[in-house]
Amino acid sequence: MKSSVKLTLIIIFSVLLLLLPSLLRPYSTKLGEQTYFYERISDLVDKENKLPIYDELSYGSKEFIYDLGPVYSFLFLKNIFGLDFTPKVFPIFLGVLTLILFYFLLKRFNLESNENYIGMVLLAMSSMFLFIFTSYNEYIITIPLVLLTFYLFTSKNNFAKNISLVLLFLLGLFSYKAIILLLFAMLFYLVKEKRLKEFYLPLLISLISFLLFNLKRILLNGFVSTSFKEDYLKVIINELGGSYGISLFLLLLTLFGLRYLWKSKYKYTYIYVATFSFTILTLIDHEFI
Repeated sequence: MKSSVKLTLIIIFSVLLLLLPSLLRPYSTKLGEQTYFYERISDLVDKENKLPIYDELSYGSKEFIYDLGPVYSFLFLKNIFGLDFTPKVFPIFLGVLTLILFYFLLKRFNLESNENYIGMVLLAMSSMFLFIFTSYNEYIITIPLVLLTFYLFTSKNNFAKNISLVLLFLLGLFSYKAIILLLFAMLFYLVKEKRLKEFYLPLLISLISFLLFNLKRILLNGFVSTSFKEDYLKVIINELGGSYGISLFLLLLTLFGLRYLWKSKYKYTYIYVATFSFTILTLIDHEFI
């Protein structure tokens, strides 16, 4: 079977999976509580025609310190395409885009063709993927934006690399934690390619983006909300109740994969370091998952 046919079938399969929650519901209300949250916040911004100082309907009123990217994206899409398109169609479109970017990233790093397709199917069937891309939430733009930025950054084309730096700066509007993850990915890639000097410019751009878009919120709320607590496993593992967690099956598969790579441990040192670093990040704050 041709690769284009396989890719098309997987995309159709993923679209059907993402449509199921809406099709199985006996009524046509919006999915996910964050959809209602962003609808309310975008209405508030639209009504005042500027950024409000306070969100008076949130837990007895608090300062308006939300990520601006998801709010203005919802407002833009709602004004252009309507309220039905934004929370129902747009997440599915971005879910498909995420799968395609994931496929091309795997292909760029020379994984075998069958492994690419298996990876896509596992991602499409993961509860995290289904949970995120069936409603409007803070992650649906952030995830494909991170993948696209990293894909362009690893390109040999200088124009593509420059675009990736622009996207890296804009990522600060959506999530400073995504910037941290992306910087780690860029660092490991450049270390592997022995081009560490190229890391300084993305680091500088990230710092500027962080200071412009997130400094006030960090000063008020702190840098991270630590996850060192009794229900940590329940948060990060789907089968134990984690909404954005990882599958227990995939976790075990990762451990077996690392054990297999250990036979040639010095050849894959960067993989161990990356895995260890991302694990530490999830221990600090489970939202890094």
